[in-house]
Amino acid sequence: MIIVDGRAQLGPSINMKDTRIRGKDIIDNMDENGVQISLLQPMPSASAIEPKKLHDETADLCSKYQKRLFGLACIPPQIGRDNYFELADYCINKLGFIGLKYHCLFHGGGARNPQAQYCWDAGKEFSVPVTIHTGLGIPLALPSLYLPIFQNYPEVNFILAHAGAWITVEEASLVSKMCPNVYIDTSWQYPQTLLGVIKEIGWEKMMMASDFPSNLPMQLMLYNSIGLSVDQKEHCLGKLAIKLFHLKHRI
Repeated sequence: MIIVDGRAQLGPSINMKDTRIRGKDIIDNMDENGVQISLLQPMPSASAIEPKKLHDETADLCSKYQKRLFGLACIPPQIGRDNYFELADYCINKLGFIGLKYHCLFHGGGARNPQAQYCWDAGKEFSVPVTIHTGLGIPLALPSLYLPIFQNYPEVNFILAHAGAWITVEEASLVSKMCPNVYIDTSWQYPQTLLGVIKEIGWEKMMMASDFPSNLPMQLMLYNSIGLSVDQKEHCLGKLAIKLFHLKHRI
């Protein structure tokens, strides 16, 4: 079974004092927990201030651990549409990044922020999935606010980070059920809430993600505690991420 951490953060945090996730933290946790591949995004708070620098550092680490680490671009749309697309093109076509991340709390607002459209347009332009922060940060992080976007961009696969967290997980499940192109990463969920997701939309749209290295063993344990079959766990723990991010030919 190939296990993929569908999203982990790298680098310093501006809003959490003395928090810095290093490459060694990522690799050590992967090795200790039997994870073959991780998808890395720069910390949103820091990348909003030094976007190119943080993405270059992420790319350097991915280059050092080829076929194990792949980058997700976390670009602040406040830099303007032209600059956003220039950096997205640089990350995806030169650095080899495989997706985009939008974080409403650090990227200037929620779904109704006109600048947020740069991210959806870039996902369509470069044919990569877009992960969106949901949950903590209501009302900006409400999954339902993004429903018109998911419906207006049917060719883009969207992933709801944290599945709405524990506070809006039912809303995230409903949105995913309504939209064939919306999937969820289950970082920071609990057994009981995840069982509710399965009841609502099934396991086919669920993808394991740690968010932080220290959370990885708990997320793996989560999937071993909710009664999934081996084939179902294989899908949620790796196959779905490999499919969505077109990793098969790269690993």
